[in-house]
Amino acid sequence: MKTILLTGAAGFLGSHVLKKLLEKNFNVIAVKRTATDIKRIKDISARVKFYDIDKLNPEKIYKENKIDIIIHTAVCYGRNNETADEVELSNIVFPLKLFELGMKNGVKLFINSDTFTKPDYGRLKYYTLTKKHFTEWLQILKDKTIVYNLVIHQMYGDADNDDKFIPFVIKNMLKNVKSLDFTKGEQKRDFIYIDDVCDAFIKVIENHNNKVGFNQFEIGTGKSTSIKEIVLLIKKISGRKDVLLNFGALPYTQNEEMNIKAKTDDILKELKWKYKTTINDGLLKTFNWYKENMEY
Repeated sequence: MKTILLTGAAGFLGSHVLKKLLEKNFNVIAVKRTATDIKRIKDISARVKFYDIDKLNPEKIYKENKIDIIIHTAVCYGRNNETADEVELSNIVFPLKLFELGMKNGVKLFINSDTFTKPDYGRLKYYTLTKKHFTEWLQILKDKTIVYNLVIHQMYGDADNDDKFIPFVIKNMLKNVKSLDFTKGEQKRDFIYIDDVCDAFIKVIENHNNKVGFNQFEIGTGKSTSIKEIVLLIKKISGRKDVLLNFGALPYTQNEEMNIKAKTDDILKELKWKYKTTINDGLLKTFNWYKENMEY
């Protein structure tokens, strides 16, 4: 069975990818920082070999293990007042080091999680800029191995970060707040359920071509749904008829794009991947998870 080196295993995306990999009986090695909170994966951590990347030279990982595949999901959003160079270190320097060491040690496949947002996007501009630059590095180094760059649209699901949009709305509905402020909510995004995103990673592992080079696919439903529609769906699921939704109380983010959706024809054709979860079913599953895990 192949051995996979996974970054970001304790994060939202990485934790779900990890669970899917273990379900498929892959041998998984995960890198993390010493202080990383692993509550998302505490119940399965015994099945994973961890390396604290801030305590060792990454070369040690390759000396002790034969790595077949690298999956990179670790990310620094810059939401905790990280400096520009700290974001760059996490989003470019660190994964580039793993990539180059991997190529020297016979890694056959590198899968990168990328973002659909543009580099000038509001408060996340450090994050989006560095993600774009790392993708450019992968394109330059494409002759070294098989690279798959997965441009993931607005993913959601259980155990997401509290500062994300959908968990924020769900938790406030469950807390019985009297009102919530939003923008007008006319902006549309392609919302994709986390289980479907993880299935895309598995499809790449199982069905990728064996040609050295750079491949890029967008991961989404191919449909866009407005923020207002999402909020109203969550309100309906919650049964909260009393909560006041103040659409238009907040301004739009700087350089906000109003309609974004994934182009999924290529990944359907080449990897036979397509989303399975409707927005209604995905939101219901997510809401019920938070309802049962409010202390999370």
